[in-house]
Amino acid sequence: MSQTDDLVGRNHQRAQLALRMMQHGARDTTVSKWTDLPMNPHLSLVPTKRAHPEETSSGAQPPRQVRYFFRTPLPANHAATLGSLFDLFETLPNTTLGTSGQRVRTVDPGEKLCHACEMYVAMVESPLIRFDHAGLLATALADGREIFLRHCS
Repeated sequence: MSQTDDLVGRNHQRAQLALRMMQHGARDTTVSKWTDLPMNPHLSLVPTKRAHPEETSSGAQPPRQVRYFFRTPLPANHAATLGSLFDLFETLPNTTLGTSGQRVRTVDPGEKLCHACEMYVAMVESPLIRFDHAGLLATALADGREIFLRHCS
């Protein structure tokens, strides 16, 4: 396989992940961070059915604070459920304390993030965590400074 074929394959995989994330309602900035595709106003015009179109504008910033998950016990429970799915599907690479979100936000973990979110939505009657918050949760768990997963004995 030539380098050109390999580059085309990687770009195709990133584009497919971008479409999948958009279908889950991800903001364009979230899609760009996980796929390393440039933010493009035309990307928002791709005819896909977004999960939450009212919250997905090209200029909107994704959530940045993990306290969202600890407002009450219910979101904390949902975050633990989703975090368990991240662990089950090996969404988070083996990281050390303080791992940069850029190291976590790549295509392979992005595909696993989508899979974990799909499973979460299928498992939970009324999901509280939308895709952008799931991305925040994944990067915060990988970083480990504010929140982390701990296995119960």
